[in-house]
Amino acid sequence: MLILCRTRSWEKKNVLAKNEPGRPDKKAKKDIIPNEGPDAFEKLNARYERYKNHFEAPTPTHNHNRSKSITEDGVVIGRSTKLEKRYLRLTSAPDPDTVRPLHILKETLELLKVKWKTENNYSYICDQFKSLRQDLTVQHIKNDFTINVYEIHARIALEKVITLIHFKFTLPF
Repeated sequence: MLILCRTRSWEKKNVLAKNEPGRPDKKAKKDIIPNEGPDAFEKLNARYERYKNHFEAPTPTHNHNRSKSITEDGVVIGRSTKLEKRYLRLTSAPDPDTVRPLHILKETLELLKVKWKTENNYSYICDQFKSLRQDLTVQHIKNDFTINVYEIHARIALEKVITLIHFKFTLPF
């Protein structure tokens, strides 16, 4: 049985009644699909076979040997050769292609010291030091170089604070 909804003349729609035999409810549709019975297992198995490729993990597309980049205890060994890299908070396992190894980190520290003396851009230097410390942490590097990195970053931060305090008290009021 067709029911006309009471709407404006330009919005008239034909709607089937809920209990109309031509169109069952959504709840009634669930009852039509059998979840039990002698052939239920075969149907589920056939469905699994159809969609099993969707459930498998994708194969990596690059040819790098990951066994050389990640040790048995999960330590990452970096392969990046970039001296400068923006800090990004890690939300997943680090990629060895974006992590810098120790010898590159030593070159980065020397570059940052020179840039601080010439440009004096604290936000840039702070971002670079955070990235450098992150690469040290990811690779579990804990040695004299790590201590040196933290000390230099702390000195730069103190130097910046001292210049801000000096600037504040030398302003004419």
